[in-house]
Amino acid sequence: MKLIRWPEVVFDAAQLRHPHRICEYGKELATQFHSFYEQCKVLGNPSREYLADATRITLRNVLKLLGITAPETM
Repeated sequence: MKLIRWPEVVFDAAQLRHPHRICEYGKELATQFHSFYEQCKVLGNPSREYLADATRITLRNVLKLLGITAPETM
């Protein structure tokens, strides 16, 4: 559900001129994904792999919007 809110967060942050909301969203998304990844087997499950990829793309967009670069792989 957190991923669905991304466009709304960007819109609200821009309208209200509160860029910290982008940072908060990224932190919350990363925290939720970390918990999900620890509890669920992702590899071999197409729907979970899709969710992981969508999260990766969204976090990349969060960082890009903030002007932060990140490595493609760790």
